[in-house]
Amino acid sequence: MQETFKIASTDEATMMRMTDRITRQRNHKVEALFTMADLDGIGQINRSEFWKVLENKNVKTWLASMDFVASDADFVFHLSGGDDLIDLHELVRGINDLRGAARSIDMRRLMQVLQA
Repeated sequence: MQETFKIASTDEATMMRMTDRITRQRNHKVEALFTMADLDGIGQINRSEFWKVLENKNVKTWLASMDFVASDADFVFHLSGGDDLIDLHELVRGINDLRGAARSIDMRRLMQVLQA
């Protein structure tokens, strides 16, 4: 029985390390995307710079593999306050927030907000 708990604990730790590694790799790739878009090197990108990078088929495919739809790019700017500039942190957070499908809890929260 102790062996079973030991294996389960090891599997759990392995899964946590793997999830952490995947998150770091994804964030590193988003950082590379940001660097590609930040042509003037000011540490912020505007919508047109971002859309220019999104014209690249490989970038679109990579974002799609992360469950991020390129057509949601403008919403990343909206989430960061609605201005026309975002920094690296805002891009990482925006892409992470918008990737994947909505969960039931997301929809319930939205319904609560709309009903209030």
